[in-house]
Amino acid sequence: MDIFDRIWAIEKDLKTLREKREEAFYEALPSAVAYKADKVQTSIVGFRIEDAVIRCTEIDDQITRLESEKLNLQTQLIKASKILPKREKLAIELRYINMERWKQVCCVMEISKQRAHKLVKQGKARILGKYVSLANVDHEY
Repeated sequence: MDIFDRIWAIEKDLKTLREKREEAFYEALPSAVAYKADKVQTSIVGFRIEDAVIRCTEIDDQITRLESEKLNLQTQLIKASKILPKREKLAIELRYINMERWKQVCCVMEISKQRAHKLVKQGKARILGKYVSLANVDHEY
């Protein structure tokens, strides 16, 4: 997997983890309380909250590791993109540093989607041709 694919894979994983984190957080919130003296269930609620907090903490750790890896890869990419012509560099930065969708890349650069794809493809080829180490990046997590 090259650096470009890895950055987007991390972004996708981060989105999924953030959704799971939100779900776990909401599971920790108390549900409606019925105040009946004969049916107090504090232990079940306590365990549910504790389990959700543990899950949130574990997910937060995964998010932190992935964000760190993504930042590291993006830093490498910024350094590598210095060899590119101005337009290719901008297209690469919009797509892989700012994580913009193609539509936004086209709007910012005022070009067609086909032209944006071509600029990014050319930029990727130049970078991967010069920096072979970026052609195969391993997962850190």
